Amino acid sequence: MMKKRIIRIISLCMELSKKNVTAYAASSAFFLFISLIPSLMLLCAIIPFVPLTRADFMRVVIEIVPSSVEPLAISIINDVYRQSVGLISLSIVAILWSAGKGLLALLRGLNVINGVEEKRNYFILRIVTSFYMVLILLVIILTLLIMVFGEAIVNLLDRRIHGIASFMTAFNSGRHLFFFLIITLVLACLYAYLPRPRGRLRQQFPGAVLASLGWTVVTFGFSIYVTYFNGFSMYGSLTTIVILLIWLYVCMNLVLVGAYINKILVDKELEID
Repeated sequence: MMKKRIIRIISLCMELSKKNVTAYAASSAFFLFISLIPSLMLLCAIIPFVPLTRADFMRVVIEIVPSSVEPLAISIINDVYRQSVGLISLSIVAILWSAGKGLLALLRGLNVINGVEEKRNYFILRIVTSFYMVLILLVIILTLLIMVFGEAIVNLLDRRIHGIASFMTAFNSGRHLFFFLIITLVLACLYAYLPRPRGRLRQQFPGAVLASLGWTVVTFGFSIYVTYFNGFSMYGSLTTIVILLIWLYVCMNLVLVGAYINKILVDKELEID
């Protein structure tokens, strides 16, 4: 039994290597990294218009990124808050270009995995990927609001629905689970709706769950490695940037592996039918 599983894993790795998935993951990670600062600039520019403070924003960002990247994230957020609000238009352009390129690389990787030839022209693809990037930013803002004001919302609902306050206790203790579910839902939607032809959303959850679980484990693993080992010390002042790039690269590989697992399961389902 164990031998068969090992053979399947080796076969999976060889198939992904043939499809050159790591190249798409690297391209996606690079452009998403470039979009990091303008994304934070845009979020910081939007936050004054919603009931969130800088401290609230920092707290949620710190929970998402590896602990080794926290100083860089905090520094960027502080610098962004000192900038002029007039930079918001420049931030939007930078996000739509760089993050759109990142999602475009991810889309090409998904197409290769699914064996689909992309027939949409380049400009349509840029519009589609930019649209999805805006949706992802909206999900991030909604997540921030829920994380910060979840208790107030539940207390308000408790006046009308007796007993719902007990949900808040579970929510506070399961905050990391909430992030896990959000990442899973976003990945499942990307798997289902970003490529053409579109897949069924319910068929995308197995790969999305595995990718999200891998994302969580990798983030935790990076935090432990950087805390207790000095493997990245050779990069000196560039250490944080190198760690963030490698983390993004590994996570993008996990996203594409999740898509490939979905492809295998869907093909088996079709064979049974």
